[in-house]
Amino acid sequence: MDYQGTNADATYQLIHDELTLDGTPALNLASFVHTWMPKQADQLMMENISKNLIDQDEYPMTRAYYTTSVLRELLLTVLRTEVIHTRCISIIADLWHAPNTHSAIGTATTGSSEAIQLGGLAMKRIWQEKRKAAGKSIHEPGPNIVMGANAQVALEKFARYFDVETRLVPISEESKYRLDPKKAMKYIDENTIGVYVILGSE
Repeated sequence: MDYQGTNADATYQLIHDELTLDGTPALNLASFVHTWMPKQADQLMMENISKNLIDQDEYPMTRAYYTTSVLRELLLTVLRTEVIHTRCISIIADLWHAPNTHSAIGTATTGSSEAIQLGGLAMKRIWQEKRKAAGKSIHEPGPNIVMGANAQVALEKFARYFDVETRLVPISEESKYRLDPKKAMKYIDENTIGVYVILGSE
């Protein structure tokens, strides 16, 4: 049978109309995305939209920039070379007062959720290696991770997906609705792989 695809204009209109049913980004204060970008950022994205930026063999000089909210404010979703990627890691290391910003190690991710999963896995692996080296079990009682009760859902997802016990530290008016470090210490033991904190709310 001879099939003929839908007219491009009609397809655009159908999808466009469906998407208008979504919420308005400018009115969503919890979207974790920007509602405005400089025209140069839009131009860079359109110039490189046909590249599969995850394919580093084919496109070794480009990667999509989507790391922490701090760097989003600096570069948004601008494409950058490997050199710029390394520079961005140094910027973050400097913001966090790392001893040597030039030797800092990091990687770009597609967003904060992926960064949380990778960071959590790194902490879990480090904990496992230390337990094994000490001749201790990594299964009983198992790893745990500490975070404030105000933590975003992606933090709890990591614990659920990768079999890590979640230890939520209550927040209150007394703690100014932030994670209280002194209270967090009461939840930490030798099986704690780390403490998740959120910039601006801890």
